[in-house]
Amino acid sequence: MEDGDLGGFLSGERVPGVSGLKNHGNTCFMNAILQCLSNTELFAEYLVLEHYKGEELDEDKPKTNGMHLQKKGPLSKGEVTEQLSGLVRALWTFEYTPQHSRDFKNAVSKNATQFKGNAQHDAQEFLLWLLDRVHEDLNTVNPNCRPAIKPPIE
Repeated sequence: MEDGDLGGFLSGERVPGVSGLKNHGNTCFMNAILQCLSNTELFAEYLVLEHYKGEELDEDKPKTNGMHLQKKGPLSKGEVTEQLSGLVRALWTFEYTPQHSRDFKNAVSKNATQFKGNAQHDAQEFLLWLLDRVHEDLNTVNPNCRPAIKPPIE
């Protein structure tokens, strides 16, 4: 792309996925990682299209930000991934409000005390924690939705 080229979007038009995030205290480290992950095409698509769920949505389950949660509580399995999914979806559908990032930060704070409060943190440490948490969520929220991986034949 050339300078000023918006990939087919006219100057002044909003571009999907291009939005700033509200800073809630010293959350620059978190926002930088969220922006990177949101613009990692396959990861964002996986979250936005809710491929991680692997089953039909149950409309009777509790929701937050329009998202289904597995259960409520301070250590709800899947809560971080659900909030991350809602935040990324909001960025790509022009529905982002500061409440999305506030809810995500609250979910992170409940599940990782090291990120509680308004202290500045290392972005790489947050990225490693977040990817590990999403991995754990995917393995505990719905372990039966993915087929077993067979080892390669030697």
